[in-house]
Amino acid sequence: SIRVLQLPGLPAQGDVSDWLDAGHDTFELDILADQSAPVRPEDHALGAVIVSLEDIEAKPIDWVWKRWLARGKVTILGGPGGHGKSTLTAWMAALLSQGGSWPDGLPAPRGRVLFLLAEDALDDTLRPRLDAHQADLSQVKALTFIREAVEKGSGTRETFFNLSKHRPMLEAAIIEHQIDVVII
Repeated sequence: SIRVLQLPGLPAQGDVSDWLDAGHDTFELDILADQSAPVRPEDHALGAVIVSLEDIEAKPIDWVWKRWLARGKVTILGGPGGHGKSTLTAWMAALLSQGGSWPDGLPAPRGRVLFLLAEDALDDTLRPRLDAHQADLSQVKALTFIREAVEKGSGTRETFFNLSKHRPMLEAAIIEHQIDVVII
């Protein structure tokens, strides 16, 4: 099959060689290829793409917490600042790290959690909250920064995580560390 890839950070008129020279690797390339759909002749037409639901195979949802938290889906917990969203997510991470029961009595699987924090510090905020809920800290991880190649292959630098730029790296880390839930 043929796949068309949009390589992030590619300079104008650049190609895959430039992308690899910038410090990316074939593992990232494989992830991008897996995420892209094969090219079909009808994909080249501009305009709305419509599919018939008869061509879609239904599949069950894989629940981490039935009716509340689906594996592989986006769940948004919203509310005003200072109302306990971070405390609640720390409790959820602690529960998942140990296994046990959700508040409604359904079983909570034991799993690994990855935090991507922007506001709270790991040492004075997240860790004390996890400790308060007796988390198995070996099952809770945090993404602290991204190490990426500097232009023209002159070493590496550490930078903040950027979802639009570093998603393939995040996906690779999720697979490598066998992460079940990501909390942003």
